[in-house]
Amino acid sequence: MEQMTTIDTASGKVLFIHVPKTGGTTITRELSRHHPVDMSTNAPWPGYQCTPQHLHGAPLIAMFQSEALVYAFLVVRHPVDRVCCEYNWHQRKRSIKVLSTPWWRLKLHQARKLPYHDDNHLRLQREFVCLDAELFRLEDSLDKVFRRLPEVIGVRYSHHPEARKVAGSPPPFISKADRNLKG
Repeated sequence: MEQMTTIDTASGKVLFIHVPKTGGTTITRELSRHHPVDMSTNAPWPGYQCTPQHLHGAPLIAMFQSEALVYAFLVVRHPVDRVCCEYNWHQRKRSIKVLSTPWWRLKLHQARKLPYHDDNHLRLQREFVCLDAELFRLEDSLDKVFRRLPEVIGVRYSHHPEARKVAGSPPPFISKADRNLKG
């Protein structure tokens, strides 16, 4: 079950902003081993067309404007790597057998018409940045996240998990023209 990860600490509430396909499930899983997390659901959040763990900046600002967050953080990744990860996820989970270029163009078209399409998985990462959240890059390793969190939360983690890697799916080819398409 997916969750919006908020953690209550002695000094206040901490929010993890989960950008889809950036190691968020790994982070949430590790945090939930040490802390109770809030807002657990697989259903879209009332008034939005996505689950709470994939809410982006605007609704998060509205939701947390009156609450004192002591810390917020998120992880982003290179946009092309994120699209490749999304494509591979769709191939594994939904057994699609579509070439990557037509798939990407179709998904981009769907996301333009319906920004919440596919549970906010194709929303631009910059739209998740909010609430003065500290930003980490997946390419720099999740180890940086788990070295920083004890400074904020005060809990030492037994190990620093790496984002789950799924073997068996070759990266899709994305042409230079498709790389330049904007969401």
